[in-house]
Amino acid sequence: SCTDLSLASLSLSCTIPTEIGLLTALTNLDLGANNLTGQLPTELGLLTDVLDLIADDQCLSGTVPTELGAMAAMTNIDMEDACLVGPVPSELGELTQLVNLDLSQNRIAALPGGALPALPRLHTLLLSSNVLDALPPDERATARASGLLPARHGARPGVGVRLPWLRHAACGAVGGR
Repeated sequence: SCTDLSLASLSLSCTIPTEIGLLTALTNLDLGANNLTGQLPTELGLLTDVLDLIADDQCLSGTVPTELGAMAAMTNIDMEDACLVGPVPSELGELTQLVNLDLSQNRIAALPGGALPALPRLHTLLLSSNVLDALPPDERATARASGLLPARHGARPGVGVRLPWLRHAACGAVGGR
């Protein structure tokens, strides 16, 4: 059975088929740097043994699926510049093994209150170049007090959000690829 699937940088121009959820033995899934379109299939949540999910540099639409919260073994999610919108689902707070989460350069508008701080292993959270104007009030106050949010607006482009529970966050301008 297949445990590693890397389709990175193959210039694929298609949607991700829902049948991807049938590859339940996968531990690594790299779809990065293609021209994938459409929404991330909810069937990704069936891949409970995946440690690394890479779907960066895409033309996707829609939100981060709540079903990703069922991927219990997940340690790394890289969805930088994937054209994702909306809030980060609170179900990601179920990923207790998650170490790295990169959602930078999307149109992420909100973080789930309290869900991400509960992740015991989260080391790196990259959120730069999003539209984070709907942070939970306590996190927004912390980010403003630290100078990472302006007084009346969401996160500035190129600036990450540093929160007290986080060991590392992006805080510099993000260059292009």
